[in-house]
This record gives sequence, C-alpha cells and structure tokens, in this order.
Amino acid sequence: MIKRILKNKLGLSGLLIVLFISSLALLAPFITKYEPISLNIEEALLPPGPEHLLGTDSLGRDLFSRIAYGARISLSVGFVAVGIAVVIGIILGSIAGFFGGIIDAVIMRFTDIMLCFPSFFLILSLVALLAKPSIYLIMVIIGLTSWMGPARLIRAEILSLKEENFILALKILKIPTPAIILKHLIPNALSPVLVNATLGIASAILVESSLSFLGLGVQPPTPSWGNILMEAKSTLGVAWWITFFPGLCILITVLGFNLLGEAIREELK
Repeated sequence: MIKRILKNKLGLSGLLIVLFISSLALLAPFITKYEPISLNIEEALLPPGPEHLLGTDSLGRDLFSRIAYGARISLSVGFVAVGIAVVIGIILGSIAGFFGGIIDAVIMRFTDIMLCFPSFFLILSLVALLAKPSIYLIMVIIGLTSWMGPARLIRAEILSLKEENFILALKILKIPTPAIILKHLIPNALSPVLVNATLGIASAILVESSLSFLGLGVQPPTPSWGNILMEAKSTLGVAWWITFFPGLCILITVLGFNLLGEAIREELK
C-alpha cells in the first residue's frame, strides 16, 4: 500500500508534509538557536530576518523556536487523542458488532446520543468545567469525545465479517470468543478505521489550536500553535508574522493529514 501511496501525487504530498512537520517537532532542540520561552524585550517584534528566521513576538521570543516546539504539542495531542478514540471505538464497536441484540442496541444508541452533541462545544464545556487546562487533559477529553466514528466503522465491518465462512468455522471449532474478536475480526476490520484515524489527527490538531486560542488549551509559556495565535491578537496590526506563520503551520499540517487520509482511502477501496 505504501508503494501505491507514493505513486499518488496527493498522497505523496500529504506524506511529505507529515514527515516534514514531524521532523520539525522531533529535531526542535537541534535546529533552533533560542529557547522557546527565553525573553528578550530589547528584540521584541523584530520582523523575519537572518538572526530570527520568522521574527520575534511581543516579548522578544524567537518565533521559529516557538513554532518548532509548538509542533510537538500539536502532534502529540493529535496522535494521543486519536489513539484514545480508536481504542475506545474498537472495543465498543467490536462488542456491538459481534454480539448484536440488546448489547448492540444499547451501545449504538449511546453512540447516537454522543453524536447529537456538537463535539467542539462539548469539549469546550468539559475543559471549562474540569480542572486547570493541561495538555494531558486536552488529549483525554478530545479522545473521549471522538470515539464514535471508529466505533461505527468497526461495528459495520464486523457485522459483515462475522458471517464469513472462516468465522463460522472458528465458532464450530469452539475457539474462544475473545480470540475470534482479537485475532481474526479486528485485524480484518481496521482498514476504514485507519483512514478515519488519519483524518482524526487533523481534526484533533484543529481542536487543540482552537482551545489554546481561546485560552482553554495549553497554557503559556508552553508554546503551542493555538496560544501563539492567542498572544498575537494584541499585535495583529503591527506584527503580521506572529499570526501568519503559526496559522500557516496549522493549515499545512491539517492539509497534509487530510491528503494522506484521502490517499489511503482511495487505496483501500
């Protein structure tokens, strides 16, 4: 599948973007000259130049350093939140699809109820009501409010797969139910979940950035793309670079994951 994605221009573009942003996050300590929280008021609001590649913010902090370290936060939230959502979705969707009946009805009605809530406002309410916002809280809340898609996908696949001859043969051989689900059904039902997870990472990054922009996400001085934008509101008219570059990073990263997800979807049809 990887070879086919590499031949897909959009898929290759998405993969290169994801690899670039991931490399920026991983290599942040080695490719930046300044600490992301290091203050230097004398160099406040410097435009992009040789000394500060993307300029500085209102406190004289190097914007490139803050964006590079902020990439770690955004990607961490994306991957961990989607990981939580996928695990919960696989567990509930597998149980619902395999056992059917009242169990399926209860799980799917609960899923439908969760889908009725506007997800962003639900996350916003939970973050505001719970403890002081932190990156770990954001990851968990996004994961706990995003499992419905994977659950529905895995359920639909298992409903189809459990009627296949090889599953019926396993039941005749009295293979334990957990073994059938874990070793045979779930591995064969993961394809649509993989696509959903790739697209979900982009959504999680947008949610984290939105929460941080509203002051309910990652708290300063820890840099994230969202709180860099929040802090730049007061200087929007005099320092365009402070909003432009973080916004561009969010745009490119989300685009990259969406292109990669669409390419995977095309290859799995």
